[in-house]
Amino acid sequence: VQDCLGDATVNLVVLDEMTYAFKYGWLDLAEVLAAIAARPKMQTVIITGRAAPAALVEAADTVSEIGMVKHA
Repeated sequence: VQDCLGDATVNLVVLDEMTYAFKYGWLDLAEVLAAIAARPKMQTVIITGRAAPAALVEAADTVSEIGMVKHA
């Protein structure tokens, strides 16, 4: 992940369900936030998952919640 976040040729980084890694302590939130803050200016980072840590929400430019309409 850090390689992608540091690469100016990568325009979009999608970290699907990454919030669970914070919930279970598999990743250090401060390190991830630092890597995101240091990324190239035009790079977009999308992090998905439930129960995002407050610090991640605060650091984000955009936060969306999706409600379930129908689920099989």
